[in-house]
Amino acid sequence: MAAITFDTLKFAQTLRAAGVSENQAETFAEAVRESHLSAEVATKPDVDLLRAEIRKDIADSRAELTRWIVSVGILQSALIAALVIKLIG
Repeated sequence: MAAITFDTLKFAQTLRAAGVSENQAETFAEAVRESHLSAEVATKPDVDLLRAEIRKDIADSRAELTRWIVSVGILQSALIAALVIKLIG
C-alpha cells in the first residue's frame, strides 16, 4: 500500500490566504498529514496484484470442481455397470 502525498506547506498557505491564523493553519496541516500517514491506500499495482490472485483462485477452484465432476461421473458409471452386471448375472 502507498502513502498519500500531501503538501502541508501549500495547505497551510491556502488556509492562511482564507484568513486562518498561521498557528492554526500549521496545526491543521500537521493534523491532516498525520491522518494521511495512517491511511492505507491501494495503488493500481496493488489492485492488479489482487486481481491476479483472485483469477488464480478462480482457476484453481474450476480445476478442482472439474476433477470432482469427472470423479463423480466415473463413480456413477461404475455403479451403473455393477447394477447391470448384477441384473444380468
